[in-house]
Amino acid sequence: MNYAENGEIENEKSFIHGSELEQHDIDLSCIAISKFYLSSRNQKTMLPNPDMMTKLNSRPDLQAKVIELYQRDLVNPYGAKVVGGLLSGGVDTSFIPLILSRFFNIEVQSLTLNFGGIHSDGIADDARNIRHNLSMLGVSNPKFKDMREELGEYFIPLLMGDVIIPGSPGIFPNSSLSRILMVKALAQELPDAQVYLTGSAKNQNNNLRFMTAAYEYLGNKPLWSPIFFWEEIFKRQDCLDVIRLCTGQDLSTRSEKDDPCASGDETFLKKEEEDGTRSHLDYDFPVQLSTMLPPRMVVLYFEEGRPVGIDEQRLNFVKLVGELNKIGLQYGLPWKASVESRPMGKGEIEWNLTPGVDVLREAMCRLRAASVPPRMHQELFRFNAQLAEDIVRGGLHNTTTVAYINVIRELCVNVTGSVELTFYPGFVRASRPKPDRPVTVAEAPCGHLPPPKNALDSVNALIAHNVVGQAFRTEKQMREHYNWQADQCTKAF
Repeated sequence: MNYAENGEIENEKSFIHGSELEQHDIDLSCIAISKFYLSSRNQKTMLPNPDMMTKLNSRPDLQAKVIELYQRDLVNPYGAKVVGGLLSGGVDTSFIPLILSRFFNIEVQSLTLNFGGIHSDGIADDARNIRHNLSMLGVSNPKFKDMREELGEYFIPLLMGDVIIPGSPGIFPNSSLSRILMVKALAQELPDAQVYLTGSAKNQNNNLRFMTAAYEYLGNKPLWSPIFFWEEIFKRQDCLDVIRLCTGQDLSTRSEKDDPCASGDETFLKKEEEDGTRSHLDYDFPVQLSTMLPPRMVVLYFEEGRPVGIDEQRLNFVKLVGELNKIGLQYGLPWKASVESRPMGKGEIEWNLTPGVDVLREAMCRLRAASVPPRMHQELFRFNAQLAEDIVRGGLHNTTTVAYINVIRELCVNVTGSVELTFYPGFVRASRPKPDRPVTVAEAPCGHLPPPKNALDSVNALIAHNVVGQAFRTEKQMREHYNWQADQCTKAF
């Protein structure tokens, strides 16, 4: 087997058909593999299982793609023999364990976090899906947890924040309290795993969100998001076809349901570009929100970046959302904020603060300059609070408002003195499923801010994501260096 300088196999016919593959028992240590091609530390990658390759005989294109995973060393990172993952039972988290366990003999352990999906409405339930798929995945000793019980009060304010601090070299994508606690559970429940994997979400959002938690809880054990790289080889239909040919299971009916963002951000951003501003969308059901709420001034006091407790102040969630654009401008983060909500697919509703078009364009320029992949660009400047549907029906809780105050605290990290916030009425788009009674946007009392152990420690999250941002830049620099060396070698010959 000969490798060309670009890393492609010059003669791969013997690897395409399972009957011929069985005849080869190759010691990789005897093969001269381009040092520019394999990027992981693993030196003992297993060849694909011949029996499983035979199942793909009708699709030589898929066989070739499995071989490409093998060539590029994308199937066994860091030499791990045991991989632990948060599996949802969707297409990605079915395809990955199938390839790892059945094709490459890697033990896959699973922790499935059930958020209590609504079966009657067709909303995916992770635990139900993963149980259905266990026989085909090759997952050992699966464990299930109900996140409503695990997280308790923290199931409500799942804050995420995307910020670029002017003048700072760091990229700070989503930091999420939910992901921090989920990965903490992952480390506790699957201690034997050498590498931890996560599936993907639309535009790879999860791959960024989990990094915060990984930095804190997994120590030296890497967090691996394989689909991020595998998508360069396998398209979604390819994944479905491999699952169908190898297991007889057809997951095509699940291809949209396990991707709750399929009609989300892109639609809103496109609409915003067309109108020049974000549209006020019609309510799907009545929302108890007065349109005559007067503006109100609130003063936050800081001492060397630390907020002083607010006495007898009551903060309204929607008003706080509407004010973030002003505090952002004041501290160099010029987003234009508005509120929307849409079903998340697991019995939750997501609330977003999204930037205006001009700010989004500026953000994309910064992201490109920092080597963040294009699919992640629209994650910039987003602040999310995900709320369980049954909680939303009863109104917003104090901890949600506190989480947003923590964001403001981060913006004011070097401030000593007072910061004035004027809160204005905003709007809420309430999405299906329709609740039994109107949503109440509740006033949330905000007395003394809780210590970091009781709320999102945004400082640690930003530090962690600074590391992630640096990793993106380092990876690009290495890639450019290797490409330059390859070009020099080509010119020399």
